[in-house]
Amino acid sequence: MYLVEKELRGQFETIEKTVAYMLDRKREIFDFFADVQSICVLGCGSSFSVAKSIAMQFAQQTGMATMPLAAGDVLVNFESYNKILEKSALILLSRSGTTSELRKVAELCRARYPGIKILSICAASDTPVGALSDLAIEIPWAFDRAVCQTQTVSNLFVSGLLLRAIHSDDAALIADIRNIKTKAEPFAAQVEAPIGALGAKLFENVVVLADSAMGGLAEEGALAFKEICQRPSNFYNLLDARHGPMVMVGAKTLAIILVSRGDFELQAAFVKDISKQAGFTLVLGCTERKVAQDGVTELTLPDTVHDDLSALFMLYCVQLLCLKHALARGIDPDQPPGLDPWIKLDI
Repeated sequence: MYLVEKELRGQFETIEKTVAYMLDRKREIFDFFADVQSICVLGCGSSFSVAKSIAMQFAQQTGMATMPLAAGDVLVNFESYNKILEKSALILLSRSGTTSELRKVAELCRARYPGIKILSICAASDTPVGALSDLAIEIPWAFDRAVCQTQTVSNLFVSGLLLRAIHSDDAALIADIRNIKTKAEPFAAQVEAPIGALGAKLFENVVVLADSAMGGLAEEGALAFKEICQRPSNFYNLLDARHGPMVMVGAKTLAIILVSRGDFELQAAFVKDISKQAGFTLVLGCTERKVAQDGVTELTLPDTVHDDLSALFMLYCVQLLCLKHALARGIDPDQPPGLDPWIKLDI
């Protein structure tokens, strides 16, 4: 079994450990946010995509001003972010906890704003990023040894959802997150065949479409196509895809659409439009309502209290599809050319 496959398929086991660990630290997390008025969530690469989802989830569910920032952007343009950073707490996301841009930004913020509050989530222990934090969440069992991230991404995402749930004392979401593995096991078995069949198709490019706080995770799904099976891919919000990107959707395009519990008719109309142009279409629904469009593969995601949590199962489907497509093409998913597990700059 390929390393990326082992980590992909085992991610719900590691998520269960992460949930238990974070709930054991519930009081520390709650206290960290006690006087926080605004938040910046920082990451690089996949972690930045996760940061977008976490920031949106915080903003939507709490009303708190929350902004995702690419750590590399902040490092290059630090002075431009002064008015944003000086009044914000930081949440730092990293697989290794050694990411150069993230570490350097934390150091700059510590020097410029002595009272700044920093919380980090790293899939490793005793890291430079963790050492710069007031509260270091360390989940080394979620560390991806494969170059392409799978379980690290999902664990960072769930950790972010738990931060918000603990901050808001959202008992329903916490209970649902506790139940992820129970929901995941039958779902993974159910989607194996249809995802495998789609992975064998001869698509050549991919668009992944989702809205709201699910968007960052869907963006990471698009990145997985580039990294795991080496297919050009992009992410867009659903209706926004009509404003230009639709011209690039053709007979060799796979369109993956995450349908939320929002306005179903608007989303269904969009699916019907894009499926007329795309050669292959996969709809992942947060409800049991079906678009029922000819030629469209439709899968219902496990029922959850929030669409944001359903997006976790969307990511699993996308990762599995990337793996299946790589194997169908004879590509080694553990050996993406020109890609390193994490980036270190000489700074």
